[in-house]
Amino acid sequence: KNHSISLTNTSTVATGNNAYIWRFGDNTSSTNTSPIKTYSAYGNYNIRLVVTTDKLCNDSITKPIEVYPMPTAKFNINDSTQCFKNHSIVRKNTSTVAAGSSTYLWKFGDNTSSINTSPTKTYSSYGNYNLKLIVTTNKQCNDSTTKAVEIYPMPVAKFTINDSTQCFKNH
Repeated sequence: KNHSISLTNTSTVATGNNAYIWRFGDNTSSTNTSPIKTYSAYGNYNIRLVVTTDKLCNDSITKPIEVYPMPTAKFNINDSTQCFKNHSIVRKNTSTVAAGSSTYLWKFGDNTSSINTSPTKTYSSYGNYNLKLIVTTNKQCNDSTTKAVEIYPMPVAKFTINDSTQCFKNH
């Protein structure tokens, strides 16, 4: 996922006007006063600002920035529609991150949660639930995904007999 970095230019000159060139360390640049930069890949970059006055005097400053990889939150469900009796929602966490480690927070849609990697859930009543997985990396980048499940109510089998004992009558 892309992100935006806002760069605030606080350069000054006593008299005259300044021109700016920003070099972002990924072979891109900008002449905007205070640009917004979106990197297409994670990694370490050096952002350099060159300030030139209308009298051709210049100064520059370079600052490092690290762009962390974003995780991708994904999971599979064994069956998103199940009958209440003996149901079990099994999730397989297929989330990824290019570098670093991740933690997981599952919100089951019934005010319960889990921090297990791939938990199994049994609901206490039938209904519609939204399962949400939030993945957070060790650099505090996060992503989430939600899937719906429906637990169907169980029928109650019942019948009556007008008389539980009967005589067999031959014809």
